[in-house]
Amino acid sequence: MKKLFLISILFILFLLKPYFSFSTHLMGGDFSYKFLYYSNGFYYYKIRIDMYRDCQNSTTPFDYSIYVGVYNNDLTRSKYRDFTLYMGTETQINPPSGGSKCSWAPNVCIKHTYYEETIALPPSTVGYHLYHVRCCRNNLVNIVWNTGQTYYAFIPPTSYANNSAYFQSIPTPYICAQDTVYISYSAQDNDGDSLVYELAHPFAGGTDQDPAPLPPANLGLPIQKAPYKTGFSVYQPFGNGGVCSIDPSSGLLKIMVPNAGFYAIAVDVKEYRNGVLISTVRRDVELIVLSCPPNFLPKLIDPIITTFIIEEGNTLSFDIIYTDKDSMFLTKEGEIFGPSSSIPPPYATLTNVSGKDTIKNKFEWKTSCEHGRQTPYFFTVRVTDNGCPPKTTVSIFQIIVQPFKGPDSISGPVSVCEYTDSVKYDAFGTSKNSLIVWNVIGGNTQSPQGKTDVKIGWGKAGTGIIELYETSKNGCGPVKKTKQVKINPLPVVDAGKDLTICSMDSVQLGTIPADTLAKYFWNTSRFLSDSTLPQPVFSARNISGNPVSYKYFLFAENKNKCRNFDSVTITVNPEPDTSSITGVINPCFMGIFHYQTKNNAGSVYHWTVSGGEIVKATNSYEIDIKWTDTLKGKVGVYEINKYGCRNDTQFLHVNIVKPGGRIYGPPVVCPNTVNIDYWVKERPGSKYYWFVENGTRADGIHNKSAIKVNWPDSGLAMIKVVEVTKEGCVSDTTYFPVIISYHLKTSPIEGDTFVCEFELKPYQVINSNGSTYQWSVSGGNLLAGNGKNKIDVMWGTQGKGLMKVLETSYDSVNDKICIGDTVYQQVIINPIPHTSPVSGDTSVCEYDTSTYSVSGFTGSVFLWEISDTAIAFNGQKNNQISVFWGKEGTYRIRVTELTKDSCTSSPVDLWVNVHPNPRTSPISGADKICYPDNNNIPYQVTGFTNSTYQWTVNGGTPALPSSSDHIQINWSGVDFGQLTVVETTQFGCTGLPVTKKIAVDSLAPFVELVTTMPDNDQIIGIYWSLANPVHLNKKAYLYKNDELTRSWELLDSFNKNILSTIDLNVKTSEKLYNYRIQVENQCHQMLYSQLHRNILLTGEKITEFDVRLKWSSYVNWPEGVDNYAIYRKSDKSGKFSFVQNVSPNDSVVEIDAALAGINQCYRVVAVRNNKPDIQSWSNEICFVFDPVVYIPNAFTPNGDGLNDLFEVKAANIHTYKLEIYNRWGELIFTSDSPNVHWDGKYNGKDCPVDVYVVIIHYQGNSTPKTYTGTVTLVR
Repeated sequence: MKKLFLISILFILFLLKPYFSFSTHLMGGDFSYKFLYYSNGFYYYKIRIDMYRDCQNSTTPFDYSIYVGVYNNDLTRSKYRDFTLYMGTETQINPPSGGSKCSWAPNVCIKHTYYEETIALPPSTVGYHLYHVRCCRNNLVNIVWNTGQTYYAFIPPTSYANNSAYFQSIPTPYICAQDTVYISYSAQDNDGDSLVYELAHPFAGGTDQDPAPLPPANLGLPIQKAPYKTGFSVYQPFGNGGVCSIDPSSGLLKIMVPNAGFYAIAVDVKEYRNGVLISTVRRDVELIVLSCPPNFLPKLIDPIITTFIIEEGNTLSFDIIYTDKDSMFLTKEGEIFGPSSSIPPPYATLTNVSGKDTIKNKFEWKTSCEHGRQTPYFFTVRVTDNGCPPKTTVSIFQIIVQPFKGPDSISGPVSVCEYTDSVKYDAFGTSKNSLIVWNVIGGNTQSPQGKTDVKIGWGKAGTGIIELYETSKNGCGPVKKTKQVKINPLPVVDAGKDLTICSMDSVQLGTIPADTLAKYFWNTSRFLSDSTLPQPVFSARNISGNPVSYKYFLFAENKNKCRNFDSVTITVNPEPDTSSITGVINPCFMGIFHYQTKNNAGSVYHWTVSGGEIVKATNSYEIDIKWTDTLKGKVGVYEINKYGCRNDTQFLHVNIVKPGGRIYGPPVVCPNTVNIDYWVKERPGSKYYWFVENGTRADGIHNKSAIKVNWPDSGLAMIKVVEVTKEGCVSDTTYFPVIISYHLKTSPIEGDTFVCEFELKPYQVINSNGSTYQWSVSGGNLLAGNGKNKIDVMWGTQGKGLMKVLETSYDSVNDKICIGDTVYQQVIINPIPHTSPVSGDTSVCEYDTSTYSVSGFTGSVFLWEISDTAIAFNGQKNNQISVFWGKEGTYRIRVTELTKDSCTSSPVDLWVNVHPNPRTSPISGADKICYPDNNNIPYQVTGFTNSTYQWTVNGGTPALPSSSDHIQINWSGVDFGQLTVVETTQFGCTGLPVTKKIAVDSLAPFVELVTTMPDNDQIIGIYWSLANPVHLNKKAYLYKNDELTRSWELLDSFNKNILSTIDLNVKTSEKLYNYRIQVENQCHQMLYSQLHRNILLTGEKITEFDVRLKWSSYVNWPEGVDNYAIYRKSDKSGKFSFVQNVSPNDSVVEIDAALAGINQCYRVVAVRNNKPDIQSWSNEICFVFDPVVYIPNAFTPNGDGLNDLFEVKAANIHTYKLEIYNRWGELIFTSDSPNVHWDGKYNGKDCPVDVYVVIIHYQGNSTPKTYTGTVTLVR
């Protein structure tokens, strides 16, 4: 809504242009409207302009009719249509007079009228502008002469069905110069919307050339403002030395005008619905300031503070004392004194008293539990003296009856596990001696009632609710506070069924987990494969002889940290005793032998045999075995004890003895030969029993494995042998037939038939004593043994070789020669390899891996060796190897080739020099760098002569490129830098990187924000940041000073992770405070931030409706201030809401307080550029505004829908009473609410046309007021 003062002037146009007059007579007025109803597609409104004129200095009458233009709220603001409004009743406003002894009287004449009309508007989603222009104002002190007025109002979208705010009181007729007075501009809103009052810049209007212009086709906005004269402004409408401020909540205007004269002052009333501005009305009425005789106002001396805060149910009592040299009359106004439709009893008591010099009265109010509310109560005490002129002091008392708030909060876990007991919760913010009751949904209390803490046992999973009921000591309440708790389900745990197993059996515990995200663990890891798995494998050995039980607990923890457990018992039966098998380990072939193991009662035995057979199947602890294998056998047994557990199979390996074998020796011998050797392969411990037929033993009788035999002249002979082993095993008889003949039969040549070139090999045939062996060799050379049964042959080049041997003997008895057949043996002579030289690097670096290779025959194997066996290589047997040179030195690589025919080459050697890698020293130089000393920092290493160096820098750059052992670095802005160097020797060997870490300290402190706290303007919050604080290991120090002393003092010190604090020791409404942060870097240098300061807000009410706010600029944000936001709260809303933005270059703003509220408080917020979430709030300043009552002087209750009711409009009032009397003094109508109107009837009958006396008692935040006037009833 716009200010209601402005609206009265909007209808100053007459119905017909020829009837308009021009004169400097207009004092102003206000514009308002009322929603009536919706019908036939149209919204009906009654619009009204109240106007006031100066009848003392001009005789120009009001216009008979005026035009009001109605404009669509679209882009062009095109006109919907014009409406004509006709003048209502004109009444004169009489100023108050002095007492009987006061001869001074004000020379003032003010008349009032109004213009009304019912208009129909089509539906609109954007709203309508209402507009009327007129000229001219009186000759004013603060506004340029010949300035007109504009009356303006705005109707929001028709769906709002909005009623504008309207002013309740008539303007004050006059005030005295130099007096500080309070004037009410309060308005009333029938929709219950929030009203905010602001001082406004008066609008301009018509001119003397066009005093009453018709509404234009399109409305131009903003409306032109009236030009102030030099030295005057919205917030200084009375010039330097004047006072003008308005309470944004109540509309109470505080003014002091230094000099007499006529002044323009305007107040806007802004209408908010649900925090959104929907309409504004304005009152723009001239203020008459007179020079009056001096008279001091009555003075309130007690109480000094007029705002009281109590809790509902308590009693408030205090004395009210005034002093004055004249007689005083105290009256009170306020709804708390009752009776009231909005306040229940009991009511407050305060007696109207009178007296001289000093008057004293006691205020007392025993509040009930129904009196608590968010908005304060106001009552007004008016004390009027009988001086000349009489002066009235208005004192507004504010009583805040706080509803019993109950507890602030419940602290304790908000997430618990089901079935958890004794979870503690605490109540915070409870009152002393109050009654506390706890209730739990989803659980149960486990501690006594009446305490501020409770223990709760929670039930099954779901949502739990804690209800805390607190009743004050005065019986107010109970106030309920709830806390919702999430009851998380326990994880599903199943350790599995109890089991009985045998020793060393494996069993999987647990079951497949229901919650795959849960963590599982067993209470012990003993005998488990993994105690962190839900299904580990259990295996234990039990050799105790008795069952052993183990109990395991499986714990599970889910994502909500809820734990559950289950247990399982595993009984491990003992395994049988591990006992060996006893019996013969060297049994005889086909013999039957007895074997057994330990006999345990109740056990069953299972035998297995390989290499033999069980003579009789049995489960006994003993068996008999017949061994049928000729070499080895094995007997095994496992036991199943009485618990059904078996042990591991025990084995006994046996060597089966089967004696006997082949007889070796010449099968054909020359007659009469002696000492011919025959033998068998000897078995240790055996005895051999020889038998010779047709021959004789030459070596006597013995039991050895070899014998010598003398053969006779001729015939057939036989040698037999029987072996008896040491175990007593007797072999079968072995037979070896012998022929005694002159035709010998030589045995085949024994020896290698697959040889290599130039290889020496032995060969032989079976020797027969007395025989001579004649050898011949082709493809090689017979080196030794010709004539004997054994020879050595050196084979020649690749190809085939051949050996021949001819055996001869001599029968000396018969003088005959024995001769055998020539025996042949062919030999393959394979080539030897000629391996290539070894290829590969002969100059390498330590820790290099090099490859070496040769070439040779296909299919060859290559055998490599290195002179130092500690040098490792891969690829043995291949023609290529890979060598890791693990240490410096000179080494020989040797390779020998072995062909597929097993021929070996001569060794091939290669010598390799392994050069040492660099042993670079650590980097010397500074490892702590601080800005700004971060450039040309020298570093150096020590290495081998003639080496080169490659430097790498992270977090910096070389001052100059360098490949030597030294370098200079320029470090950049990082927390940690790193310098790395790699040395390369003259042999190309590269060392390991050598690294040095550098702590680069670019610490810098920054104050981010200094602000009074948004929820408490009496304290200051300081917020800072520390750039690159990695190396900060000391505290940061916060200093402050105020603008007056400029002396820095240490406020506090903080760890680096603390970046904010609250300063409680401040006077935010009086002083500016500077803050800065100091830190010390790792180089012991002190660093300081730029100073930041709070915003100090001051202000004043410069008109009855306007306030001027001034503030100190916020300084030292790097990006600067984006804008200053103005916030206001009033007794209507109780919280701050946005008003407007101001340029960052401005530090003064004038605000139309209008009807924003009786009590209005302001704060300025600096918004950081590019960082709108960082805001600095100023201190809070407050203003109080007076009530306003508008009273029509005529109405026409004729049923035509126009002025059918006598409607009194009031704003910013707490109490109201209307009384109407007829000419005989008879009370014919009364009302306690300005919303209850007189319809011109008494006792149900129409009252006659006449003039009736109107008396209205009302009170805002100041002293009670009484209006006495008349109203004319016209039919």
